[in-house]
Amino acid sequence: DCNMEKLELLSMASNNLKGSIPNDFGDHFPSLKELHLYDNQLTSTIPPSIFKPANLTAVLFGMNKLTGTLSFSMFQEASNLVYLYLNANDLGGTLDDFAQAEGLLSLKKLRLEYNSFSGTIPKLELPSLELFYAYNNSLLASGLENLSSSVALKKLKLSNCSLAGEIPPKLGNLTNLEVLHLNGNLLTGTIPSEFQELTVLEELRVEGNDLSGAVPFEVCTLRNSQLNVFVSDCGGEWSGVACSCCTECF
Repeated sequence: DCNMEKLELLSMASNNLKGSIPNDFGDHFPSLKELHLYDNQLTSTIPPSIFKPANLTAVLFGMNKLTGTLSFSMFQEASNLVYLYLNANDLGGTLDDFAQAEGLLSLKKLRLEYNSFSGTIPKLELPSLELFYAYNNSLLASGLENLSSSVALKKLKLSNCSLAGEIPPKLGNLTNLEVLHLNGNLLTGTIPSEFQELTVLEELRVEGNDLSGAVPFEVCTLRNSQLNVFVSDCGGEWSGVACSCCTECF
């Protein structure tokens, strides 16, 4: 019996652990604050009991072989969770349940990259969210506009998905953004002039899309402040984007 009621940190990262996570795992650690199981070979679904400890702040499960989908019922008791890293697994399904995950009021960093999530990015009711990575989910096809209300976001990486349509001008509402990666998608249209509002932006990557037209002068003025990486499809006569201020052209 592994009933360790006072344990606050459990770290078994990079230990070549195999097999499944017991369904009642979280029941044994009521005082747990951080759970680090990243970089192993765990193959099960994620038991909802993981999120039961009332003071849990970090669940780091990246780089395993975890399967299954995510449901909002998992997170109903996770009001203190700050870090949720599920990157580089075999998770699938849609992200719709995050739109209903009302318990995640403290979540600041959500990493879902390198999985098999599909469908639409929902409107995320996560008021504290500062980092959202979902790149390399090749079946994630739409929903950029739903992120325009996530005004606390500082880092947003959605490269190498299947995002289509035009870049929503309302992304200019994300005035705390420091990093925005939309490269390697199916985006069309132009770079919105509303991006001029992103005055603390340091990295903007939009190459590998089907964008066209000239980068607005107002966006180029960001190069006078924090923007030091700006990459687009502006290299060569067949390129769709005309950019006088990009730091690199493809």
